Order: sequence, then structure tokens, then C-alpha cells
Amino acid sequence: MEGLPGNLSDRDARVHSRLAPAVQRLWCSAINYCNGSYGPVRVGALQAKLSPIVRSGLLTTKSTDASWQPGTVRCWRLHILPVLEALHQQGFRKQDRPLKIFNFGVFEGDSLYFYRRHFPDAWMTSFDSFEGLPSESPGELQRATWVRGTFRVDETRVMSRLTADGFGGSRHNRLVKGFFNESLTPALANSLHTADIVDIDSDIYVSAYQALDWVFTHKMARRGTLVVYDDFMDYTCAPKLRKESFDQTDWQTAARAMNIGLYGAGGGSAELWKAKLAAVKAGNFPGLFQGGEPKAHREIAAKHGVRFLCLAGSCAPASSVGTCDPHRAFGAIFVVLSVGGAEGTHGVRMAETDLAEFRKTDQGCRFVSQTRFTLDGEVHANDDGSGDRLSEAAIAMRHRHRTGRDWKMIAETRKIRAKGRGSKIGARGARQPRAASP
Repeated sequence: MEGLPGNLSDRDARVHSRLAPAVQRLWCSAINYCNGSYGPVRVGALQAKLSPIVRSGLLTTKSTDASWQPGTVRCWRLHILPVLEALHQQGFRKQDRPLKIFNFGVFEGDSLYFYRRHFPDAWMTSFDSFEGLPSESPGELQRATWVRGTFRVDETRVMSRLTADGFGGSRHNRLVKGFFNESLTPALANSLHTADIVDIDSDIYVSAYQALDWVFTHKMARRGTLVVYDDFMDYTCAPKLRKESFDQTDWQTAARAMNIGLYGAGGGSAELWKAKLAAVKAGNFPGLFQGGEPKAHREIAAKHGVRFLCLAGSCAPASSVGTCDPHRAFGAIFVVLSVGGAEGTHGVRMAETDLAEFRKTDQGCRFVSQTRFTLDGEVHANDDGSGDRLSEAAIAMRHRHRTGRDWKMIAETRKIRAKGRGSKIGARGARQPRAASP
């Protein structure tokens, strides 16, 4: 296991022995349905078994924005309900006050509606630039489709809808606009309450680190705070390509793959598709803590002496396939046991063999491994490391929506796979080796 110790100390093992069975019992005793990591949700029976603070209160939009329809929140967030109930049953938190929720990463706001549906009295503070992702820190692991500007939205339209629906405009429900390195100030921290849930949905390492560092620097998390991650497994599920994989691919095709990912015969590049398949076969995936949210999580545990305990999701291995297990989920849910100790613990209990099993069995992870890739460093237009950078070339292609050609290619690929001929997809036209920039 990389980094800080992930195995439980005797003290944390005793806490785990109290909380884990309660989470398991609450999750598995309910009738729940979740069609994979990206599918629809039905949890009526689960809600009925939990205390009133986590019961559903349906919310409809008051906005006149007819272009927006609620999307699908990844099913892993449903595990927050039994985790909160277990913390209450075991005396880790009280239920006599509204939850305080920090959402780092808003996009169109689907996760906000999820929390409002299940916690109608919660106080929510939500943070987003609404201009898309920032640039990743230099030298960090790069992931296809997550380049600067990804998830950019019409700020006026989204913020007006969220404000109309009660997610902004008041002391208890606020929208904080700006990139985290600019918006997360000491003055803002002084105006907020300690968080009960810190939801990290900011995807890349630099954003996750900035959000967590601000929270723990200003003592806005304490014993019993949940820290949850939407994209905890995205990097380690995306096969790692070497820079040489791009040598026989023209620059526009390479940028296109970095922008939208690999579909069919590699988004137009048979060479990249073959390189991705070879990486998957060889098990060439990034380590869990090599990039993204897990790397930020581990570093924050060390910097601030935080003891984390994994209670649900992909931060610990699930039992055998087919059994009910709260760890069979794409996201990750931790509870803070203490802050400011001599040594932090990240709380992750996934060995390399567990990660390999997760990549084979989790639907969300398989989707990522089929259509995404990672790069350890930058790819440049010229073989000598000069010229345009691939991430910048992908940014130049970035639009709010995929183009008609993108959707047509994806649809064609799905039809071919449905007929069982996915492995016979041929290269679409001749490719020329990547030419050096003038």
C-alpha cells in the first residue's frame, strides 16, 4: 500500500467494529436498486427504514429554465444515508440540527438536488468556478477528457436556476463562484459552520487538494465529519499510455482522443485504440494514489494529521460478487476520527489485488477503462519535447457539448458492440504519422 499506513490501528479497528456492522445492516436490510454506477435510482424502502432526518422530500424546480432536466447522480451517494444513521446509532453525531454540507464541484447541480431530496433542511454551501476545470498542476498525472474548461456551463442560466430553487441567496444556502485558489479565503471560512459532509466532486488533483486543505486548515471538519469522493477511482481505472503511443497518430486525432476519450477504433485512431488495449491487457494502470482525488486525500491526511476511516464505497474491498456489500460502489465515503494528530491515516484498505478485482467487476470502472486513458506527463507535438502540448490542443477543441460527429461515432460503436462485433472494428481511413509542428 502506497504512502501512509492504511491498515487499521487497534484504536481505529475498535471504532470500525462498531460502525461497519451497522452500516452493513442498514444498507443490506433495505430493498434498494441501483442499475450500475451510472444508472437510475430507487430507494423507497431504504428511506423508510431510516430516521426522519434522512427521509425523502421531493423537490421540483421553480426555475423557468426548460432546457434543464435532472441528471443521474451516481448511485454511491445513497450509501451516505446508512452511514449517517450508523454514526447516529453509535453516538458519533446528533440529529437535532440541520446537516451542514459543503459541495466542491457543482456543474449542473444534480448532486445538490440529491442532497436536498434526502436532507430537505440541510444548510448547503456549494463551490464552483462554472468556467470548467482549471489546469492541472505541472507534472501531475493527466486524464483524458479532463482538460482545462471541461464542465464549463452557462453560469447565468445555472446559477439563476439553483438560486430560484433555494441553493443560493441566503446565509444557510450559498453558491460561491470562483476557482478554489481564489474563492476559498480565510474570511469565507470564518463565515461558515463546521461541515457534517464534505463532498469532493472536483475531479482533478489540484482542485481536490485546494478544497481539502482549506477545510482542514480552518478547522471546518471534526470528528464525525464525512468526507466523500465522487471520482475516487477514475484515475486508477484509466489505463496509462506511454508518450510513444502517440508517435503514429496525427496531432488532430491525438487531441480529439484527449478531448472526448476513446470510442470504437480509438476515436479515429486505431493506433491509440491498440495501445489502450495493450495497456489494459498488461495491467498498466496508475496506482490509486498517483493522481486525482486519492492523491489529495492521502496528502491532506499527512499534512493535517487526519485519521480517516473508510465506511463505504471503493476505499475498501467488497466481499464476493453477488452479495450485498456497502463497499460495492464507485465513490468513497470516509469519516473523520480525529484531526491534528502526530500521524494521519488515509484509511484506504485496497491492496493491488483488490484494485485489479475492482477493475474487472465494477461497471463504472470498466466504462472508464474502455473509453479513457491517463498520461504520466505531457505529450508534445515534436519528438524532442517541443511544440504544442496535447492537453492545450485538446482544450482548443473543447466545446460545451460534443459535436454531431462525436455522437454519431459513439452511437455507431454501441450498435456494433450490441451485435457482438466490437472487436472487429476497423480503422476508419488511413492515418499519417504525427507531423512535427513548424
